[in-house]
Amino acid sequence: MGENVSIEKTKARVWELIAQEKQGTLSVEEKKELDHYAEVEHLGRLAKAQARKNRNSTS
Repeated sequence: MGENVSIEKTKARVWELIAQEKQGTLSVEEKKELDHYAEVEHLGRLAKAQARKNRNSTS
């Protein structure tokens, strides 16, 4: 249950950063933070794609 709270806080933070980026009020540090979240998201998508590929190749 604690993990879900953390995930929700992270989602809220990412949306906050995205809104600030759209408004042009993102600081350099916040831009780095947003870039980090984007990189983590990209790596997660790559891992899921690789897992699907591996699962399909063994079927």
